[in-house]
Amino acid sequence: PMHEKHDDLLLLICRHLDGLTTEIEAAALADHLRDSAEARRLLIEMTLQARRLSEPLRERVQEHKPEPRTFRLGHWAAVAALVVIAIGAWFVVSINPPKSSDPMRQAPSAPVAMLSDLDGAVFEDDSKAMTLGSDLAAGPIRLRSGQAQVMFRSTAVVDLQGRCVFEMTGPNRGTLRRGNLGAYVPHAARGFTIDLAGGVRIVDLGTRFSVITEADGRTGLTVHEGRVRVEGFVEDRGEGAELAAGSRAWIDALGSMRIMKTAASATPDQIHPLPGTGHGLAGGQIDRRWRITIGGQAVGAEAIEAIEAVVMANPAGAYVKSTGEDRWISLPAGHEPAVGSSVRYTFATTIDLSPFDGMVTGLRGAYAADDRVSAIRVNGLPVPIEPITAHAYRQLNGFTIEAGLLPGANVIEFDVVNQAMNTTVNPMGLMVQWSAQTQPTAAPTPTTPTTPTTPTTPTDNP
Repeated sequence: PMHEKHDDLLLLICRHLDGLTTEIEAAALADHLRDSAEARRLLIEMTLQARRLSEPLRERVQEHKPEPRTFRLGHWAAVAALVVIAIGAWFVVSINPPKSSDPMRQAPSAPVAMLSDLDGAVFEDDSKAMTLGSDLAAGPIRLRSGQAQVMFRSTAVVDLQGRCVFEMTGPNRGTLRRGNLGAYVPHAARGFTIDLAGGVRIVDLGTRFSVITEADGRTGLTVHEGRVRVEGFVEDRGEGAELAAGSRAWIDALGSMRIMKTAASATPDQIHPLPGTGHGLAGGQIDRRWRITIGGQAVGAEAIEAIEAVVMANPAGAYVKSTGEDRWISLPAGHEPAVGSSVRYTFATTIDLSPFDGMVTGLRGAYAADDRVSAIRVNGLPVPIEPITAHAYRQLNGFTIEAGLLPGANVIEFDVVNQAMNTTVNPMGLMVQWSAQTQPTAAPTPTTPTTPTTPTTPTDNP
């Protein structure tokens, strides 16, 4: 009987993942998940396995039908939340919760969430078990690197991007102390709240939004879908401020908020060109604004073995030509791209947006790369891009950065994948052209590019 019950559960999960469950089957699956932690873990494992099996196929069809991407885990946050909606409950929330002086908080020993996905996650506290599917009590999560996804008992889902410190304070509430967070909140979790420094609160009204908080408490908020209400900021007169999809806001460490962009804005943003790769430099000169890490991820000053980029002296004939003062950059002499293997090169730069006085609404630009860009990140947060499988050096490919920008220094990274070539030295390079968008009232002085003082010997090797 136990074996038959397990087989019945497997069949129900398979039918659910295939979208074939009847109402009776959905109710039966909900009963399993309500009564058994093992059933909940099995559903997570099978959902993730289905994702892994689908990824190779998706990679093969991307060349024929590109699709825009959002958060690296954000799509699966939505999938997980839809699973909740489809089966009726992932967690069973008590109808009569224990009385407390703060109704939004939970007893420290009671589970308030579950760890629903991991991707290269490294946690600060190695002694605390953080395994997929494990229950999480109220308390902090200190993510050193990688990504982790948490599903609250309310069914709200958050994606955390390291380095991040996030504290779960209740079954439908948490505090972001530092780092990047993306949230997906289904209807059942309406009212999900993120607390920030200075007593500021972000209250969900049914939406998807992202938040980035610096170590000093400065915070950027972007609303992607639906609406949120921001409360407790200095200018708040007790009613809060509602932000709709497409809106962005800055909140400083003292709790003062400035709404940067609203969905109803009719006046176009002002455009301010920014120095891109190799801006104003000659072939063979060092571009000190950009550094390259081979086979790893560079994050600002924490980059390991980062190499200063050099302007390519003789870009390959197939490379798209620059339309301004920006140039192709690559590795310096002595660091030739590998032969016979596909290698990832992370190009990282820091853009200081402080001259714009916090009025930047986004960055828009275009890149070309040999062979392709697999990811763009701003302050560690993935940027949605159109997937291009190969030969991204033949044309300029557009991108937009809105979520995750800070009013001061911002680390922007491009992961360039160089395809394998077995017979010759394999060229590799990147060219980026971009500009800052600001509100029409902004009148900043764009950052002046740094002029390199020590040019290198020109080289034909990219």
